[in-house]
Amino acid sequence: MANIKGQYLNKDLGDGTTISLINAKRPDDGTWALAFRLRAGQKLVTAFLEDVEAVSYAEELRDALTEYLEDKKAVADEETERRAKEHADLKGNRDKAKDKVTS
Repeated sequence: MANIKGQYLNKDLGDGTTISLINAKRPDDGTWALAFRLRAGQKLVTAFLEDVEAVSYAEELRDALTEYLEDKKAVADEETERRAKEHADLKGNRDKAKDKVTS
């Protein structure tokens, strides 16, 4: 099904800033192209994700976002492992202290 509105993403960031992924007309040649739009208050920035020959950067963008999400997950996994180790170390130290008190 076609996206008639030409808007694929519209996210309000909660601080008066919105980001959008849209189909917009290029001001230089009037052709329609995929664009990322950032609106902050009265300021608007549009970055086109297709070159003048309509070659899209969507695959590169997808790959970059996938890599970012993988990196973010790896950092979260490392943090979870670090916390688990700290918890185990604290528990081990607590058990050792308890053993000294009872002996």
